[in-house]
Amino acid sequence: MSDIEIEYNIDDTPMTDDEIMGYLKRIGIECDINTDLNSLALLQKAHLTHIPYENYYCLERRITSLNHKELYRKLIIEHRGGICFELNGLYAWLLKSIGFDVKNHLSRYIIPEGEIHKRTH
Repeated sequence: MSDIEIEYNIDDTPMTDDEIMGYLKRIGIECDINTDLNSLALLQKAHLTHIPYENYYCLERRITSLNHKELYRKLIIEHRGGICFELNGLYAWLLKSIGFDVKNHLSRYIIPEGEIHKRTH
């Protein structure tokens, strides 16, 4: 067991307008965004093609924070990538801040039927 304590306080305060603009700039979007299907498709493609999956912290055995402000600093300001919880958490925060109704879910795959594999991607 580690003696390190992690605070998992995830603040639901929306992104500021400046944070939204910084995120959109990071993912290459320079047009107005609405809460419609076309904007959602544009955001999804841009997020997937501009912010990579990266697990350096895991390889270094560093603990990842899921605090929105820390995720924003790492992925948007420092132009880093992240693991699934970081990528999806930050993306969900963006969508909520813009006005989309977002529900987060956990999942894992089970293949072949009845056989449970270790948690992985």
